[in-house]
Amino acid sequence: MEMVGRLTADAQVKTFSTEKSVTKFRIAVDQGYMHKGIWVDKTLFLDCEYWRGAAIAPYLTKGVLVQVAGWLELYINEDSGKARLICHLDKLKLHGRTSGNGKGRKEPATADHTVEETVSDDLPF
Repeated sequence: MEMVGRLTADAQVKTFSTEKSVTKFRIAVDQGYMHKGIWVDKTLFLDCEYWRGAAIAPYLTKGVLVQVAGWLELYINEDSGKARLICHLDKLKLHGRTSGNGKGRKEPATADHTVEETVSDDLPF
């Protein structure tokens, strides 16, 4: 599964006692469709977990446009009946970031950052 969206808040890094860390963030993916001649906008909120290093976390700030690829897992809380869709990332690519100019307005940065790692070269397809 591959999607492009904007971060809804700054990424958070959680470190475990085994010295492993996970970078967690949420993206908003805009979608739309035509229904009876009327355009309907929808937004999907997707929780993401990146287990391959916390060094990318400072670049994952609110509003950054990212492309994510990974596999989805659905978690259902049986007590409340609520569900969460989590994407466990294999790839993460930054398409742009924002930087403050001191006036409360954000301007796009000039450089793109790419973090891509391949799990294995022995893909079955």
